[in-house]
Amino acid sequence: MSTVYFDIETTGLNAESCRITCIGTLHSEYGVRVFSHPDERILLREASDFVFGCGPVTWVSFNGACFDLPFILKRLEVNGFSKDSEEVEQWSFPPASHVDLLPILSQKYEEVMGHKLS
Repeated sequence: MSTVYFDIETTGLNAESCRITCIGTLHSEYGVRVFSHPDERILLREASDFVFGCGPVTWVSFNGACFDLPFILKRLEVNGFSKDSEEVEQWSFPPASHVDLLPILSQKYEEVMGHKLS
């Protein structure tokens, strides 16, 4: 099974009012893809098409479960994609196929350094 690492860049932390400016991916077989477009709706559609085209993969992120994925789903909603649209479905992959490195690395940091990340 292939692996896709992903990260988003935004204009702020509030998904209601801040835009996604870039979605970056690194596919274990196809290399780097960066999605950026002045029209966020086009950016989201192009990135969603890529996600769909990846087929079954393991998704890897850093804080993606708490930030990136919820932000993407909210921006899809803000941009008029319905909750049952293909774009929303493509970003709603099962938790078993997503590895968020933040909790894993935070735990390791605490074990090694003796204190939590703040």
